[in-house]
Amino acid sequence: MKKDKLLLEEYENGNEKALEELIKNNLYIIKNVLDRKKHDKNDEEDLVQEGMILLANYIKKYLFDSQTEISLKQYLSNSLNMRFDTIINKYNKNRLQENDNLIEYDEKSSYDFISEMENMELIKELKNFIVKTNYFTFLQKNILISKGFINEIVLSETDLSNAFNTSYQNFYVKKTYAASKLKKAYFSKIYQDKDEYKRNDDLFSFMETSKEIVLYEMKHLNKREIKLIKMVWGNDFTSIKELSNINFSKEDLIEYYNAIGKLFRSIQNLSDDEIMENILLESNNYHRIIY
Repeated sequence: MKKDKLLLEEYENGNEKALEELIKNNLYIIKNVLDRKKHDKNDEEDLVQEGMILLANYIKKYLFDSQTEISLKQYLSNSLNMRFDTIINKYNKNRLQENDNLIEYDEKSSYDFISEMENMELIKELKNFIVKTNYFTFLQKNILISKGFINEIVLSETDLSNAFNTSYQNFYVKKTYAASKLKKAYFSKIYQDKDEYKRNDDLFSFMETSKEIVLYEMKHLNKREIKLIKMVWGNDFTSIKELSNINFSKEDLIEYYNAIGKLFRSIQNLSDDEIMENILLESNNYHRIIY
């Protein structure tokens, strides 16, 4: 892990990825500050999200503040400590105005939130909204459906962070934000707005890229991995199966996520030239690779 001083220099010289590393290096400060503050634990995930935004802003401010003589960590801790007092007060005031019938959310599993509902049609609608619309990002969709939507199997953050080759801490932040968006969609009835959020059933839309790129990059997968993906998305990857009917064991589901994670990383690592080359490849090449 690079030192903050070096990352600050790289960011100052135009390396945007250095800012991402700085945020990751200092995420723990958010938790440390919150642990010292009295706040409702139901607000924890939202406060973490607000803290991440503040973290990025304060890092930039620190870099361009010529009067700053303390360390970055101390600067961030002091700044977040003062700012969170105001934010927590705001949350407490808002909570007094909330409707008393809002259900409590268990942060251990987004499936727990949905499983408390008795309306099966509503549950099905929310599942379809998660998987088939562009309201959630690729990673957010995978996080949510891994929490019980496939055969009621709940995967841990460790399983998922391993599959997507990222840190547990980073995946925890992504999970809390995805769960927050799911609650917002439910309570504000966003999931009913079928016109605003595009709906698709295919793997390519789910992966947020083109059919050509997804199929070509499957060259990195073995036959077992491709078979598991087909069990979810069909033989031609154009229609997702009913999640509750997919015949997966927990081990199968972990293998599926490892396959999806590998495919996602290979697509993310493509250069612009490689993307254009893949799009122009003849269709019979895809048939040879996949089948």
